[in-house]
Amino acid sequence: MKRLTTLALLAGLLASCGESTASGPSALQRAESLLAAGDQNGLSTLLAGPDAAELPEALRVDLEAKLAVAQDDVPKAERLCREYLEAHPGEAGVAYTLTDVYLSIGAGDLAREVIDRTLAANPEACKMHYYSGVLHGSKRRLDKAAEAFQEAERCGFHSPDLEYNLAVLDQNQGRVEESIGRLRELRETQPEWRNVRRELARGLIAKGDQASMDEAQLLLDELSAVIESEIVIDETHDGVGQGDWRVWELLGLHAEKQGDLQAAQLYYVEALKAGENPPQVEEAYLRVSEQLLEGGQSELVPVREENTDLPPISAGMQQRFDEAKKKKQREQQGSESQDDAATDGL
Repeated sequence: MKRLTTLALLAGLLASCGESTASGPSALQRAESLLAAGDQNGLSTLLAGPDAAELPEALRVDLEAKLAVAQDDVPKAERLCREYLEAHPGEAGVAYTLTDVYLSIGAGDLAREVIDRTLAANPEACKMHYYSGVLHGSKRRLDKAAEAFQEAERCGFHSPDLEYNLAVLDQNQGRVEESIGRLRELRETQPEWRNVRRELARGLIAKGDQASMDEAQLLLDELSAVIESEIVIDETHDGVGQGDWRVWELLGLHAEKQGDLQAAQLYYVEALKAGENPPQVEEAYLRVSEQLLEGGQSELVPVREENTDLPPISAGMQQRFDEAKKKKQREQQGSESQDDAATDGL
């Protein structure tokens, strides 16, 4: 039986809405039980029957829309929510569901419309500030995302997703200790959330003292072991599905900060392969490679044809490779000229 994870979020709300009656469980309590069990058929029967009239209208619409989403009928979910919100523009629960629908299909402009209209009618719809932050973040408007997430917190909205986003923003804005504190608390309540462990490792590496570096290493060892266990091996590929490139990036940063440039370079190669050349990893790979080249410990290999371990690189990175190789060649030619001059002088 398919479990309705989106619907299960309503279980707590339903529990607070209904009480037992002498004749048996109320419609609210039956809905709660069906949601907890992930019973689509049972919930459909309840919503189609006479007992559905016991449910508050907004909650009934919300349940019907979430059920439609669980049944992959997004157009029906959208229609149900829109029709209800036309008459009740400030109803937060249905508006949240419609915003979720739009975000899930990448319709950011429609989500923004719902957010703005809902907040205009109901300033206490605090989760809308969180959704606004998500939209700004998806467009890399980090300052606006930070403002929206902070407004959601001030308004009284709390969730693990919000705490995670605030932690990432703290880190991006240099508040490393604050970020680490939020992530430690999140890890207590969300022990299986990999991104929390990953970003905690990032914060600890940024902090940089030996105790923090040791703790980061333990976290990264856990994460890399999980990634490696998930790589699918087949007859034609060494590994399909390289996992979260950010973990390989962090392993590279950790090794680089510890002074092991050759290990860092190898980790960055893994991050380049897994993430299809994220710009920040290109930059890190090139930074380490140039240092190794200057020390005579490595050669720059700029194109996939010469090194199949690397994906195709960007034009900007190609230019940096070319400049670094030309610099190395000039230095070698200068050294040879000095050797010839010294020999002539003997």
